[in-house]
Amino acid sequence: MPLSFQLIRNNKLNSLHVLQKLYETAFPEKERRKFNQLLKMLQVPEMSFHTISAEGHIVGLSVHWQLNGFLYLEHLTITPEQRGRGIGKEAVTWLLRQSEETVVLEVERPVDGLSLKRIQFYKSLGFVLYDQYDYYQPPYEPSAQPVPLYLMSKPTVATNEKLAEMATAIKQQVYERFYN
Repeated sequence: MPLSFQLIRNNKLNSLHVLQKLYETAFPEKERRKFNQLLKMLQVPEMSFHTISAEGHIVGLSVHWQLNGFLYLEHLTITPEQRGRGIGKEAVTWLLRQSEETVVLEVERPVDGLSLKRIQFYKSLGFVLYDQYDYYQPPYEPSAQPVPLYLMSKPTVATNEKLAEMATAIKQQVYERFYN
C-alpha cells in the first residue's frame, strides 16, 4: 500500500485530534512534548511534523529535525492496527531519502521485549546502536529528569567525539531551546 507524507505547518488540520491521540498513546509522557507545545512549534523551520497516510487514512506520524550536518528523528509511530505491515520500514526508508546526511534517533534501552524489538527493527534497516555511549534524553521541561536512552544512526558515526557533538546539538536545539 503506497504511503503519502503530509508536512504540517499549521494547526488547521481536521485530523489533529487523531494525531494527538496517536502521539500521546505512542510515547510515554516523559519522552514527548505536550501536544499543544508541539503545535506551537510548527513554524520552526528545522522541525518537520508529517502525517503518514495510506488509502486516505492516517497510519502514523513523524517528527524530525534538520540540524547542523545531520537529521534527527525525534518521533516515529505507526497506529497499532497497522503495525507489522511494513509501514514503519517504508516510513524510515522515505525519511532516509530526505537527507544525504547521517540520520540519528533515540531508542529506549533494552529492558523488555518491545524495546528489544524496536532496536532490532532499526538495526534491520542499517542503523548502528551506540550502547557504550552514555546518553540521556534531555527532559522536555526544565524541572523534569533526563531519560536514559541509546542513540542509533545511519550511517555509522565515526567517533565518540562526533557522537557527543550530535548529542549536544540535539540537547541545545531540540530541547533546551524551547524551555520557557
